[in-house]
Amino acid sequence: MTTQKQSALQTIEEKKSLIVGIADKVWEFAELSLQEFKSAETYCEALEKEGFDVERGTCNIETAFAASYGHGRPYIGILAEYDALSGLSQEGGLIERKEKKAGGNGHGCGHNLLGAGAFAAALAQAMDTARMAFAPRRDLSFVPSASIIALSTA
Repeated sequence: MTTQKQSALQTIEEKKSLIVGIADKVWEFAELSLQEFKSAETYCEALEKEGFDVERGTCNIETAFAASYGHGRPYIGILAEYDALSGLSQEGGLIERKEKKAGGNGHGCGHNLLGAGAFAAALAQAMDTARMAFAPRRDLSFVPSASIIALSTA
């Protein structure tokens, strides 16, 4: 395994409780597309604490945001989702169907994990910047819906 991979895995292991905690919070919030206010704020606060510059309300969408780390080139982009779906409420940690709230929202497509996985990847890459010969900019874009993707490139 390369030094870069070992470093990335070490960062993810060190930040495991933060990453899992965010995935669990977003699971509990289970906010529908364009209504992920608690989820977005949870990610924004965590990213800022980790040294990312965060732009809230990306593309004039209240619950979309973009985070960047570093200022060099190339830009490395990661796209993340975190919205829930209606009617998919589910108790956590079970393999059989058991609604937490009848007819409620839930993460049947695992967007709570997609967002947390993208967050983990961005953290791992950002922490490796100091050891690289060049320092690319890491861009992490969180979109509030799988069907709404409005990104701009510089």
